[in-house]
Amino acid sequence: MPDISVVIDCGECQVRPSVPEAIHKGYVAAASKAGVPIAGDTKVTLTIKDYTERGLAERSAIFVVSLLVPPVAFVLKDEIKADALADGKLVSLEYHYRVPFRGIEDVAQKLGERTFEAVDR
Repeated sequence: MPDISVVIDCGECQVRPSVPEAIHKGYVAAASKAGVPIAGDTKVTLTIKDYTERGLAERSAIFVVSLLVPPVAFVLKDEIKADALADGKLVSLEYHYRVPFRGIEDVAQKLGERTFEAVDR
């Protein structure tokens, strides 16, 4: 299984520095769980195309309001949309969380897992 390389190409979006590492961590964890070794000689390129992250103030306000009006907690989301390129095959992937106590690193890790699943097919 090829290793993963993360590229950011989402215009003027500000991707948190921990996101590429969280994607890699999710990818490696999924490979390990599947018992598949990662080969360093080839790479899957995951290009982040769209990135939405709720800020701390937003997340806190949503959490407080969600205690009073639960559906409000699910209005905004942390989300990453990306394209994975492996062996000349392009696959569009995305993942998001709407719950206020899940953050962008959780989204990134799940996206890494989904990338492994897409490449492993």
